[in-house]
Amino acid sequence: MLVKEEISYLRGLIEGGALEQPDKRSEIWNRLLNVFDGLIESMDSVTQYQMELAEYVEALDEDLDVLEAQVMNSQVDDEEEENKLGND
Repeated sequence: MLVKEEISYLRGLIEGGALEQPDKRSEIWNRLLNVFDGLIESMDSVTQYQMELAEYVEALDEDLDVLEAQVMNSQVDDEEEENKLGND
C-alpha cells in the first residue's frame, strides 16, 4: 500500500474511534511503523536521485569548463593571427 493510502486508512481508523479499542491499537501502531518505513524508503530514493543528479551536473560543469577554455584559446589564437596579418 502506498504511504498516502496507508495514512488515509489510519486517519479513518483513528477518526472512527479505533484508539478507544485496545485490540485496534496494535494495528494502528504497526501501520504507523509501516508509514515511517515507507517515508524512509522514499527519502532514501530521493536522496540517492539527488546525489546522482549532483554528480551529473558536476560532470556537465567540468565539460563546460573544458569547452569554454577551448573557445577562449581559439579566440586568442584568432586574434594573434589577425595581428600578425595586420602587421605584415
